[in-house]
Amino acid sequence: MTLPTPSPENGYTVDSRYEMSPDLFNAVFGSIHARLVEREELEGTFENLIAQGTQAALDLIQVNIAPELGELQQAIQTAFDNIAIIVEGVAPNSVLLNSQPASFYLNPANFSTSATIKSFMAAADQAEARTAIGAASATGVATALDAVADELATKAPAADVTAALDTKLDKAGGTMTGPLRLPAGTEDAAPLRMPHGTAPGESVNGDLWMTTAGLIARFNNAIRTFWHSGNMALVTEGEARSGTAATVRAWTAQRIAQAIDSLETKPEVGLFTGSGTNATNFPLGHPVMVLHGAAVDRNDSATIRLDTSSPHRYTIGGGGAALSGTFRARGRDGSLNGSLFQRMA
Repeated sequence: MTLPTPSPENGYTVDSRYEMSPDLFNAVFGSIHARLVEREELEGTFENLIAQGTQAALDLIQVNIAPELGELQQAIQTAFDNIAIIVEGVAPNSVLLNSQPASFYLNPANFSTSATIKSFMAAADQAEARTAIGAASATGVATALDAVADELATKAPAADVTAALDTKLDKAGGTMTGPLRLPAGTEDAAPLRMPHGTAPGESVNGDLWMTTAGLIARFNNAIRTFWHSGNMALVTEGEARSGTAATVRAWTAQRIAQAIDSLETKPEVGLFTGSGTNATNFPLGHPVMVLHGAAVDRNDSATIRLDTSSPHRYTIGGGGAALSGTFRARGRDGSLNGSLFQRMA
């Protein structure tokens, strides 16, 4: 019966019927590989969308705000330059200064002939001036930002952005709806990296993690460590020769040879080609005619011996050497004092 291949649908479940083989590992990790590839593709699409949205926002700022900021910076710089010229008393339009040097007008009392303006200027301080200028600047910046917000709302409505983001996989805790596909490994990088860590306090079927002990997974409600060349115990010579150990071990060619060497040697089935009168070891199936005093039932076993009183007979009983193996009766002749025996083991 063909066992089902471990897959995401069955939680990569295996049991004692499965053999840890390259085919099983390829099936499990091929599935994991495919799922990781698809996840990377989804993450790449999400990151690309973020990059496109960011670039679009930057483009809008560059088109709508940057020119205004540039003009504002230029106006401020021009104002600073004009103030410096006035303070230094070298203003080119000195004809408009009522024949007074620029420094004359740094005194608020000389700023205007209007008594009201003179009184206001005399009472005003630099802090109030800076506050007024700051408020005007903030208003301009707020107006520019409002224009950017309106542009973004028109070209990238919040609902569209939210809908697009909802289709993307969260980087933490997201659930994939399709297989994960990874690129092929190269000499520069592996397609998947899982740093060493510790076992989770609680795990569920399908969880996979890495520790210094190796790759560990939970499936079929049990936590299993994958075997590798560093954690798989080898069969000892004693276990190989005894053939009684039930613990799962890894085998080597040497241990297999030792186990075979320790097997009980079975006699070969075939014809006896020897010529010794006193031979006692015959191949399986070899027949002998045996002299006996009491009849032996068909297919019963008996110990067959060399007849010490005759070089051409075998007998049951007596003090002659016993033939090796198990012989069973196959019938007797009409004289009632001889039976045919055959070696069966």
